[in-house]
Amino acid sequence: MQQTLKHLHIMVKAQVENPYALSVEGLKHWIEMLIKNQDMEIIIGPNVVMVDDEGNEGPTGSANIKTSHFAFHIWENLGVIQADLYTCGELDIGQFLDEFEVFDPVVLEYLVMDREDGFKIIESGKY
Repeated sequence: MQQTLKHLHIMVKAQVENPYALSVEGLKHWIEMLIKNQDMEIIIGPNVVMVDDEGNEGPTGSANIKTSHFAFHIWENLGVIQADLYTCGELDIGQFLDEFEVFDPVVLEYLVMDREDGFKIIESGKY
């Protein structure tokens, strides 16, 4: 049976208390679990590296999944995380947002778009 393709994109921006919660290896594991918890399958990665460019210091990472990708960056000195997940499959929004609890978010804003026909916002808010 062929799966009906969806085109869902969730974006997150969070101000966090603990941007140093995970090491590079810990972040790789976090990505693996985040994707597994969405019932998705990694095909490339996860990859995480530290960036030391002035004003952009912190880890950045991504993984390609069978249905698209997950990517993030953490600005450690600002305590900010931005991330996005695009999928042609199902998306459990609450589960995805829960994955950021490890960083002790103070404010977590999110936006979910359906990109099937243009860019339709289907949900947004603070979590």
